[in-house]
Amino acid sequence: MIIYLLRRILYVVPIALAVSLVCFMLVHIAPGDPINAIVPPDAPQEVVIQVKRAYGLGKPLPVQFGIWLLHIGRGDLGRPTSA
Repeated sequence: MIIYLLRRILYVVPIALAVSLVCFMLVHIAPGDPINAIVPPDAPQEVVIQVKRAYGLGKPLPVQFGIWLLHIGRGDLGRPTSA
């Protein structure tokens, strides 16, 4: 019984990584740049650059995924938006 439980717990790790990768990639697979969903279209270029730097969108995708996983692991699910 203990071996069965340990095996099931071990199966959770790759499944959780695969699901998190799919969730992360949905943002980048969607048409358009992810930055377009954050800033308004008429935002100045300086604001776009600042937001891109703040969110780390200039880094390679594997690095972005690693940072995203670290944030999720800490319980940081993002900044609240005003309604």
